[in-house]
Amino acid sequence: MKWFKMILGMLLLVTISSVAQEGRLSVYVNQIGDYNSLFSNTNTTHDQSIYNQFGNYNSVDVSVKSNVVNQNVEQFGNGNSFENYSYNSFNRQEVEVMQKGNNIDIQVFGSNSMSEGMKILVTGNDKAVIVRNYN
Repeated sequence: MKWFKMILGMLLLVTISSVAQEGRLSVYVNQIGDYNSLFSNTNTTHDQSIYNQFGNYNSVDVSVKSNVVNQNVEQFGNGNSFENYSYNSFNRQEVEVMQKGNNIDIQVFGSNSMSEGMKILVTGNDKAVIVRNYN
């Protein structure tokens, strides 16, 4: 029973789904810690995404439909959450996110020309950022 608890405590959840007609798909995941989770569902012709999670109980939830997806998400600390939902297939979805601290929640909805190449850096504890991009 002791070994079962040890294995259960070290589980990592990673789900990646990418659909591309033609082009390049590259998704890199680096998780160090316990109970980190990643869900990435992209419908694109070009996906270059990097996800780094260092700590415990961090989560990433990405559901994007776009011509080009370039994401770099780094989470340092515990209990951080990043969510990105965009279904405008004519735009580029480019975002860099860095969370340094604990219990930082970042939510991004939609994409437009103003959010292209957006960079978000949040440091500290118990912070929340919501970004709404609509045409």
